[in-house]
Amino acid sequence: LFPPYHLILIDKHIQEHIRILNEKGYRTTSCCEGHREICINTYVAFADDYFKKISTPEGFKYDKKRRIVTYTYSTKLTEEKMEELKKEKLAILLEWCKNLPNRNVEN
Repeated sequence: LFPPYHLILIDKHIQEHIRILNEKGYRTTSCCEGHREICINTYVAFADDYFKKISTPEGFKYDKKRRIVTYTYSTKLTEEKMEELKKEKLAILLEWCKNLPNRNVEN
């Protein structure tokens, strides 16, 4: 028998973030590292509202209704500036993920 695993495509530069979140018990439902031509947001969406007592990463917003932590880039940024800012925001998000407390959940 095979475990009930599903292959999910995750953007390269946000994979570590998602791994950390899921290992700590924060189930994610979708994410994007941000792409100028497709999605001008860096975001992580969650299966539940885990953040009643936890602040969001610096510069990011939390939409409680959609259970999503997001940063939206300006459409006026050049490709180079967007990549530079995206790298900075992904670093902030990664540090936030690392510093989140583990959730006490049973598997």
